[in-house]
Order: sequence, then C-alpha cells, then structure tokens
Amino acid sequence: MEDLFEIFILSFFIFFSGYFPGRLVTKFLSLKKEEKLVLNFGFSFFLFYVSGFLSYIFNVNFTIFNGVFLLLFLVSSLIFIFLEKTEIEEITLLKKFFVVFFIFIISQFFIPLYFGGLFYWDWFEHYLRSVFFLDRLPKNIVFEGYIIPSRPPFFNIVCFFYLSIIGGEFYKYQIISTFLNFMLVLSIYLFCKEYLKIENKYLFLLVSTIMFLNPATLRQITYTWSKAFCSFYIILGLYFYLKFLKNPDNLSLFLSSFLFGISFIVHFLAGCYIVPIFLHLFSKAILNKSLIKKVSIFYLIFFVIIFTYFSWAIKNYGIYYGFLSTTAYQQQKSLSLNYRIEKDLHNFIKTLYPLPLKFYKDVFHNTPSFYKFFNYLHPAYVCTLPGSLTFSLTFLLLFFFFKNIKNFNLKTISSNSFLIFFLFLSYFLGTIVNPVKELLGVAHTGLLPITSLLICFGIKYVLSLNKKKFLIFSQFFLIETIFVLIIFTIAFKTYSNPQKIIALGMSGKIDSFLISNFLLKCYNNLIYLNDKISILK
Repeated sequence: MEDLFEIFILSFFIFFSGYFPGRLVTKFLSLKKEEKLVLNFGFSFFLFYVSGFLSYIFNVNFTIFNGVFLLLFLVSSLIFIFLEKTEIEEITLLKKFFVVFFIFIISQFFIPLYFGGLFYWDWFEHYLRSVFFLDRLPKNIVFEGYIIPSRPPFFNIVCFFYLSIIGGEFYKYQIISTFLNFMLVLSIYLFCKEYLKIENKYLFLLVSTIMFLNPATLRQITYTWSKAFCSFYIILGLYFYLKFLKNPDNLSLFLSSFLFGISFIVHFLAGCYIVPIFLHLFSKAILNKSLIKKVSIFYLIFFVIIFTYFSWAIKNYGIYYGFLSTTAYQQQKSLSLNYRIEKDLHNFIKTLYPLPLKFYKDVFHNTPSFYKFFNYLHPAYVCTLPGSLTFSLTFLLLFFFFKNIKNFNLKTISSNSFLIFFLFLSYFLGTIVNPVKELLGVAHTGLLPITSLLICFGIKYVLSLNKKKFLIFSQFFLIETIFVLIIFTIAFKTYSNPQKIIALGMSGKIDSFLISNFLLKCYNNLIYLNDKISILK
C-alpha cells in the first residue's frame, strides 16, 4: 500500500507541476480556455527543457538548480491562482485529466517487461538517454550503434529534469514518460472540440476511453519512448496552423511554428509532418506577397527553437554527426535506388495491409500457441494503420467515406485540400524515411499523428450516428478492443516469470526479442511499476 501511495503522490506531483508554470505564459495570450489549458502543459515542458539543458551545460548541481527553478515557478503560479478566480470548468477538466492519467499508470501494474511482436530496445535506450544527462555520461557513448545526436533530446531532458529532483529509478521514469505521452489525449480532445466543433459534454471521457481501449494508442502511451509526446506537439501545431488558415492571425501562426519546432527536437519523425506545412506556407507566400514577412518570422521561430539543441550538437559532435547521425540517413545512404523503391513500396503497402506476412510466421513457428497468437495480434493492431485505428473504427471511417463520396465536389475538395495534401504527403514521407523493409508495417514508428487525426474524425462520425447505430458500433468496438487487451495482458503476465522465460529460451520456444528485453531488465536491476505494487502479486 505504501508503494501505491508513493506512485499516486509522484503522479500528482508531475501532473501538478506540469500544468501551472505554463499558466504564467498563457495568462497573457488571447486564446480560448481549452487552448490555454492544453498549452499550459506544452509551455511548462519547454521551460523544463530549458532549465534542464542549462543545468547540464553549465555543470551545476542538478537537484538544486532544477528544484529551485521549479519551486519559483510553482510559487509564482500559486500566487496568480489565488489572485485570480480559477474557473470551475478548468478545475473539472483537470480532475478528469488526472483521473484518466492515473488509470494509464495503473494499467502498467500489469506490465512486468516490454515486449510484443519484434519490439526491442527502444524503451531502454530512451531511459539511458535520460540517464546520460542525469549521470553525465561521456559524450562519445554509443547506444547499440547510436550516438547521442542520433535522437533529439527534448523528451529525455524533460525526463532528466524531473529525475534530477525525484530520483532516477526506472519506475519513476515510467511515470514521467507516461505523463508526457498522455498529453496526446489532450491535443486530440482540443482538435475534436475546437477544430471539428464537436459539442458533447462527455467528449473528454469519450476521447480518453477510445485512447485507452485502443491497443495501439495504449501501447504508444505506456511504452517509454517519445512518439506519443512528439505527436502531442505535432497535432497541437497543426491545430493552430489550421486556425490560422481559417482566420489569419499572427498568434496562431507563430504558436504553430513554436510547437512544430519543439516537436522536431522531441523526435525527428516530426519532419514528415513539418515538410507539408513548410511547402504549403511557402506556396501561400509566393501567391500572396503580403505574407512574406509573417512566413519569414514563422521559419525564424522554428529554426531558433531547434537550434537550442542543434547548436550544442554541432559544437560537441560537428556538423556532419550533429545533423546526419540519424538512422533514417545512416542506414539508407548506401542503399541502391532499386532497393529503396522496393523497400518504400513494401512499407507503404504493408502498413495498410493488416495481416502478418508468411515469412513473419516463420519467426515464431516454435513458440507456444498462445504466445504465437499474441504475436499475430500485436503487429496487426500496433504496426498497421487499420489496426492502429481498430478495425471497428476503420470500417466506420470507410463506411462514411463511401457513403458521402457522391457528395464530394470541387468545392468540398477545395475546402479540405490542405488536410488531404497534409495526410497523403505525411503518410508517404512517414513510410519512406523508415530505413528498413519492415515485416510488420511502420504505423508504430512514424504514423501516430495520422492515426490520431483519423481517430478525431472517427469520433466525429461516431457521435453523428443515431442512438441505435451508436450502440451497435460501441458494442463492436468494446468487444474487439477488450478482447485484444485481455490477450495482451495475459501474454504480459504469462511471460513475467523469469524461470519460464529462461526455460522457453533454452528450448528455443520463445523469440530472442522477449529474452533480450527480459535480460535488459534483469541485468540492469530495473524496477518497473509492476514490481512496486506488491498488493497485486
């Protein structure tokens, strides 16, 4: 019970401290209440990134520097709260937000180690990258062939900022990582409410439920890497860009640039979504000369944000490794044109095809039947676009598309031309930047923002159904997702026994990725949230 109380307190501390510092910034911005609420978190993380990075660069005492920085912001925030009247709607939504966030934390009580399909290593690498700043590891350290500039550091520095205050144990990192990734739920809620104009008093609950029950989004949020956190900033940046297109104002445009800049130093996958924005904005400036100044400021803000990291990377690793040590470049620079086309075509199609390939079946042919079944479901629901939406929601989206296709005309296409351009180009770029031919599809590596946007439109269509059809869809969705999540949970619990893992590994009846993940946890003495909760053992 003490462990559960500690986890609750840590979760509340991270939630509370992640909201109020940003409130000092949004207080002075002319924005809607929901926009401010979501941006509060986004601004707070940027402040923590700046503080954490400065404490590392100037080699000061992390705990004191970051702790005092956070304390000053929290005290200032509390003064503003007492001086201003906090609205009931804000408090109510924050309560809901924390409750749902803690449910995501509780779900990890059932995860004794990370595995599934061919998932391996990333969860541990991002922890090590956070420890790199925390323990001041040598700058020339290599993580399985990847040097520090191979991944951008925003996510890891924010984690380091918190870990420098509360301690560096892995289960604490899990809580921080989940909190950062859970921000995706807020950006989807904002997109649904303000851009899609969905008016429903249960909207936040509906968004949270779909994101929790969806196996792919639950996996992305609870897996300790940075893709969901990056998607939070991408969707938020896209939201403000769309707001600018609808009603041109400088604040929306510049906020969009600021948020896209952050997304790029969270994860380089953001580049696939920034390129369409840059091209679209450039074309608008060419057609309308009066926009040139605004567009120039947009680009300037973006490059100033990303150079808060790249200036350090270039200084310590040089221009080549500072910019070009990414896997997307290093693993593709020597590929022939023919193989690139073959690889890209394969990934493009396989991500849309929700069934495992025949030669993927051979990878797990010796595994026990239940585990083999799990390893078929996992890639289908996590690595392909139809599965990552859930097949229920995919069929609903296809139904509405074909039902309304006769209503599509030049005017309809024109009004949605940017989003159509954005989704198609982002999907194309998201598949070709993947450096290898994936057996399973690449939805899990770079297409989470697209999945999230399609979920937004799916929610809009779900709420447009009459009561009977809504209940029918809900039943199919619940049956599908709960069944898959039960299979996932049983698999995690079944293979949490060390003796069983070792025995199956020695007999060749379990895949090497599961064994490797288990050994990474075992040899590094990592304590998961699952290990902390003795009441469930």
